[in-house]
Amino acid sequence: TVQFGVHSILGPVYGKWVATGAERSQLGYPTSDELTTAGGAHFATFRPLPGPNAAGGGGIVSTPSYGTWALLGTIFTVWRADEAGPQLLGAPVADEVRQHVGGVALRSQGFATGTVYDSTVGADCVLYGPILAQYLTDGGPTGSLGLPTSSVFTLANGDLEATFQFGTLTSPPG
Repeated sequence: TVQFGVHSILGPVYGKWVATGAERSQLGYPTSDELTTAGGAHFATFRPLPGPNAAGGGGIVSTPSYGTWALLGTIFTVWRADEAGPQLLGAPVADEVRQHVGGVALRSQGFATGTVYDSTVGADCVLYGPILAQYLTDGGPTGSLGLPTSSVFTLANGDLEATFQFGTLTSPPG
């Protein structure tokens, strides 16, 4: 496009873009060539033209081990920041799930070693490791803890912690 220039996307990334509806999807048009992370994942960024999907955008990520997945909006932003920093999430392993929990809209997406939960009670909360494992054992978003209100963070003593609508989980690291 005139707005975003000409970009090269190939193979699985291109195939997923077409499968999602190409430029008519929430992803919109490519805004980068296909890039590769230090971990070997291939990805491209996308953004819609102004209009009904203007709040969309995101990226498509492909790895030989986990397949090719669309990451929409802020979930893609969180993954990019994680890839550039602590690398807690790993590669995506599933498409985004949208559901309502207790009247609250929730978006979530699973990754090889973590999950991103996004809602009005907790924006872009990253859960991983023993905190994520216990949260899922306790029923996840529809369980007794409710929705995440924070990402996992490290306490002064080294323990990991995350807060939820109806409680807190704390765990030794690892």
